[in-house]
Amino acid sequence: MDYNNISRFVKIKNVKKIKMNSKVYNLKCQPYDYFIANNVLVHNCDSKYAKEGKEMTTKDIIDLIDNNCQNVTITGGEPLLQPEIEDLVKELTHQGKTIHIETNGTIFRPLIIGFCTFIVSPKPDFLNPRYLDVLRKWSQHATFKFVIRDRKDFDEALRLCSLIDVKDNVYFMPEGVKEEDIKPKLLQLVEWVKEIGYGRVTPRLQIYLFGNARGT
Repeated sequence: MDYNNISRFVKIKNVKKIKMNSKVYNLKCQPYDYFIANNVLVHNCDSKYAKEGKEMTTKDIIDLIDNNCQNVTITGGEPLLQPEIEDLVKELTHQGKTIHIETNGTIFRPLIIGFCTFIVSPKPDFLNPRYLDVLRKWSQHATFKFVIRDRKDFDEALRLCSLIDVKDNVYFMPEGVKEEDIKPKLLQLVEWVKEIGYGRVTPRLQIYLFGNARGT
């Protein structure tokens, strides 16, 4: 996509500092880069170190990304809190990168719709009406992923799906950082999803491949 033809996209301005966690290579064929921020404290975050990090400018982040890195995933914390996220997406797009953004869905940035693939991961706490209007804006632009601990989480996720009218683009993932903890939850999730007739179940593949290791 050509940003030069998108007159409503923000122009490059003086870049302020934004928080970045670390450069991560998940698999040799798919390097990723991560930076962090957060606006919602959630009970089922399995990356406690996500509050750590150092400040970097947009240029610093761009300079860190290898030329051979085609896929860039921006996650957090909450990356859409960052004022310079549009500048970062613009620069990555100019470089021909494929961009994924993982967000909790509480902030909607219309200027980068169409330039990224969005994975919205709402929390059960987001049944609060102040979040619902924003989540509805994402319903046509994102894949939704729910991290599930138990049946209560699952039922609340279903209620949220109903309130924001999403079904076709929904994934359910078990919470856990150990393979032996994840497997029974995964099997249970499969049965629950079969009951409701929509959605897909996704495992925590990085745990099976690498264990609970930082940077995976």
